[in-house]
Amino acid sequence: STGLPYIFGAFPTTSLLDNFNRADAGPPPSANWSGPWINGGNNLVVNTNQCAGSVGSTDDGYWSAATFGPDSEVYVTIATMPADTNIVRIGLRSVEHGPTTADGYQTQWHHTVVAGGDSMRVYRFTNGGFTLLGTTLTLEMVAGDLYGFEAIGSTLKAYSNSGAGWIERLSRTDTTYNVAGNLGLL
Repeated sequence: STGLPYIFGAFPTTSLLDNFNRADAGPPPSANWSGPWINGGNNLVVNTNQCAGSVGSTDDGYWSAATFGPDSEVYVTIATMPADTNIVRIGLRSVEHGPTTADGYQTQWHHTVVAGGDSMRVYRFTNGGFTLLGTTLTLEMVAGDLYGFEAIGSTLKAYSNSGAGWIERLSRTDTTYNVAGNLGLL
């Protein structure tokens, strides 16, 4: 999502990986990041102390300094609202990175400027192709909200936090990938 700033880190039980509070840099935002993750982009940058895409809608990357899991978690702060119809994606258990090889899980929050049009989904991706797990949830978020995702065993959960604490929004079960992997961001 071009121009969408993030704060990226592990979901609430572990410490923050990257707050992007540093001089403008990238792509990638630091030596801890690599790409492409899924869509073929490697264009995440630090811009005004936030992570953002630099080129287009395929800007993505993954935390390459370590793998996590198979039980793992990730979250972002939506510092500013994305443009209409943009998608914020965070993922885990991600391996074999690239547009035709990536495997793992991600949650996607689709933003639209139409009131009541925002939605959240959970996907499995195999060789870069996406399979929706379960149904879509309508979920409005605003700038400053947190958006999280975790995998514990075969259970995948997506969360949001608008300042009053984390709320589980979606729970899905899938046994396809139960391996350690990278955390990803688009």
